[in-house]
Amino acid sequence: KAGRYVSSMKAEMRRAGLPTDLVWLSMIESGHNPSIESPVGAVGLWQFMPQSGRMYGLTVDKWVDERRDPARSTQAAVRLLSDLRERFGNWELAMAAYNMGYAGLSKSIGKYNTNDYWALSRLEGGIPWETTLYVPKIFALAIVMNNREAFGLGKIQADPAVSFDTILVEPGAAWPDVAKAAKTSEQELKSLNPQYVAERLPPTAGSEPKWAVRVPRGKGMEALAALSGRTAAKFDTIVARFGDDASSLSSDYGGRETDWMRENQLDKDERIEAGTVLIVPRGAQSKPVAKPMQELVVSRPVEVGPGLGLVFY
Repeated sequence: KAGRYVSSMKAEMRRAGLPTDLVWLSMIESGHNPSIESPVGAVGLWQFMPQSGRMYGLTVDKWVDERRDPARSTQAAVRLLSDLRERFGNWELAMAAYNMGYAGLSKSIGKYNTNDYWALSRLEGGIPWETTLYVPKIFALAIVMNNREAFGLGKIQADPAVSFDTILVEPGAAWPDVAKAAKTSEQELKSLNPQYVAERLPPTAGSEPKWAVRVPRGKGMEALAALSGRTAAKFDTIVARFGDDASSLSSDYGGRETDWMRENQLDKDERIEAGTVLIVPRGAQSKPVAKPMQELVVSRPVEVGPGLGLVFY
């Protein structure tokens, strides 16, 4: 699998002035599988957690998870590794911090008064056992992959590098339509675009730009021509508020709860992050349904200022 992404990952590291053998950290993390997910929620080639991914510029939401994008996640990993090298002063500690977190490593360095990774790895309780093995694994893998003949791997044929054309596609387009335009399978299209995690491209609120979609090499112009002749999908969108779920959406905007779940791939009782753009299903409205005012008894008169509302708990 290393053949699919290593050349482009090394090029990104070379541009940033990082040692290109850091690419083998990704193999230890994910086996070079961009869609792999750990039991604790780390995802992608570089196994970013959601918040750390967002900190380094990756979009992680209902529709897009750039931790799964080989190019974007590698750019984020390059920035993170550069920061860790700047913080700790050498690559051994930078790689250790990538595994155990910079806060834990900083605490260990202060506790044992040494910034020598190998000294920390020999101390009982210096760093976690997993991290003690983690850095030597990367060094060992780098040695093996740079000397394949010596280790009996010279005849193994690496997967070819992933190649593709990039086209711009309207928000909300369904994957079957894009696959048909590119004359490829939906499965192959999704393997080239693992960052789009729903059954359609993300909808957008207002006149947002189109989405970049990778199609098999040589199919770009043909796919663009086919898509340009199609009428863009027509639907209304809303922006989710804090606490929204399928039940509250159907109550506030009308329509059936199952329709909200189907159109937006929502699970039952799934809480939606505030600010997420959602598709309004048929039968619902893009503005909250007007509801009759309820008469409530309160303990004292309450004055509501301009631009404010009253909420009862």
